[in-house]
Amino acid sequence: MEMLGFQTHDVIRRRIFELAPNEEVEKFRKEHLQSLAKNGQFTTEMNMTTFKGQALFSIKAALVRNSRGKSTNVVVSVRDITTQRMYEQRLLTINRIVTELVQIHDLRTIYQSILLSSEELLGSAASVIILIESNHGTITHVHS
Repeated sequence: MEMLGFQTHDVIRRRIFELAPNEEVEKFRKEHLQSLAKNGQFTTEMNMTTFKGQALFSIKAALVRNSRGKSTNVVVSVRDITTQRMYEQRLLTINRIVTELVQIHDLRTIYQSILLSSEELLGSAASVIILIESNHGTITHVHS
């Protein structure tokens, strides 16, 4: 939760929609809550303003149902993918340049070493798992 600017103990028993600015919440509600109710899950990416500035988050949510099929909770995974996207853009640029060089010269060895080292760049990202009580939208558990 620190990546969103909150301490874990500060969000327990708060409603999930209290954690984001109103315009972002309304857009989220309209676009994704219907999908959650209809399909039992959704995945999206969302730009949000955090205490550090703008950030891009990957959000995955799924309903948890009891033995009678009634939804009891929503499990939400929030992952900061800002850095990952920046690295992906850099890697695409490097890939394009190296591909052009390989076509001109036989630089396959250099190309392979760049690709291997770039995998490490994509492995670094912050994430959090949030359990939300489905009737009231109250956060019950957080795992960072």
